[in-house]
Amino acid sequence: MYNEKRSNITKILIIIMMLFLCISLCSCNALQNIINDMENNPIINNNDDNNHNDNNDASFVSSKKVGALNEVSYSFNEGCDYCNETLFNKLSFFSSNIFDLCVDYDNSDNYCISPLSIYMAFSILHYLGDDNVKRDVEEMLEMDSEDISDSGCVFLKMLNEKYFNGKLVSKLLLTNSIWLDSGLDANQIVLDELGEKYYCYAHNTPFSLDNKKANKEIREFIKEKTNGLIDKDFELSDRTIFAIINTLYFKDIWKDGAILDKAYRNFCDENGMNAVKKIFLYSNYIEGVVQKNDDYSFFYAETHSNYKIKFILPNEGVSIDKCMDSKTIDYVNKFSDYNNYDNNDSKDNNSKITQKTSCIFPAFEISSSTPLKEILEDNNYLPHAFASYNTPLIKGACFVSDIKHQVILNVNDEGIEGAAVTIITNEKSAHFEFNVEYNEFVINRPFIAIVTDTNNCILFIAKITNPESSINGSNLEFVKD
Repeated sequence: MYNEKRSNITKILIIIMMLFLCISLCSCNALQNIINDMENNPIINNNDDNNHNDNNDASFVSSKKVGALNEVSYSFNEGCDYCNETLFNKLSFFSSNIFDLCVDYDNSDNYCISPLSIYMAFSILHYLGDDNVKRDVEEMLEMDSEDISDSGCVFLKMLNEKYFNGKLVSKLLLTNSIWLDSGLDANQIVLDELGEKYYCYAHNTPFSLDNKKANKEIREFIKEKTNGLIDKDFELSDRTIFAIINTLYFKDIWKDGAILDKAYRNFCDENGMNAVKKIFLYSNYIEGVVQKNDDYSFFYAETHSNYKIKFILPNEGVSIDKCMDSKTIDYVNKFSDYNNYDNNDSKDNNSKITQKTSCIFPAFEISSSTPLKEILEDNNYLPHAFASYNTPLIKGACFVSDIKHQVILNVNDEGIEGAAVTIITNEKSAHFEFNVEYNEFVINRPFIAIVTDTNNCILFIAKITNPESSINGSNLEFVKD
């Protein structure tokens, strides 16, 4: 949509962010390390740091519901051989497409989204929607209903905390929550099922009666769940009846706790010109070689908990726009064979050559907001959700009034830290739209007057044949019938 020229650094950082969130947060290896114990272990509430060591990985999710559901903490240990490869492939494809869709709506130098956060929020909308909205979401995510239904539990099982030398160094926290306007008559069965399927918090907040307080509560909640990275008043409307909120927080140090070497180097534009000094980081060497084709090269750096940040570097003279299409991102995201190089014998014929590669990349910080509702409407997604739909959560129709998405991502010599929030707000729909006709009922003859309370209890009843009043009428105009 925007034709302004973007710098090479802009697009490289965009690709970095997108790929990191997609491949890292959705790593099948991370999932394999968690799910089995989650399904088989009883609920554990263990917050003693002394019980953790370098080899103990733990993950947990807290699920809190105002009213009927109590606060529950789950803690799960490592060990699993399950991986839904098809589901992760579909998520990768969605991630690539949603980034390709969103990036054209932003004209800033640096831009990022969190596909996983967006996906989780829409999974809950899918659950709450009627048949039309379900089909809309399935079309947007390019998944069937069963995939979306399974994904909530699967991805929340990816939650992870890892300790190194007795210190918490790696954390991946996802939360789902639904915020209901105070006094809203919500279906308790639906709320219970949200808790079971998506570990979804439920909160009451006074959107209509005290909107400032409601927004303050949501701001403090998001700030807490994102470790203070996202601290913003999202200004949700006083007409909001419920809001779906997903938060994501991620932090990890580099491999083996290394502090990366750094130095100033030149960063150039797409044609190798206009060099500017930037701080570059030197990652640890990883076995494998840079993969190349006619348009770009790519490789990755690795964190302590085996998350990856992948880099796509357009070849000199190739526009970054040519490398930002969804097919390229999806291909690099799924690529794994970095050891596909010729392993020829060395000169003494007694040893093999091992190729190892270090990524040298600029440190960067990105903060982005994405107008998802505008983007999806412009591209004809979710027409029924934006118009009007019936949800089993409440009586009467509602509609999606706004979709907010905020992301912060920092990459420096100590590691990676990022946070995201996706908010889908819903308001009540009017069943009919009326054209107003104004009429007058002129009481100009003797009449009876009845004064009642709100329950139609008569407080006064009177007969009037000659009305008298103490109102000063000296300056009033006379109106003829």
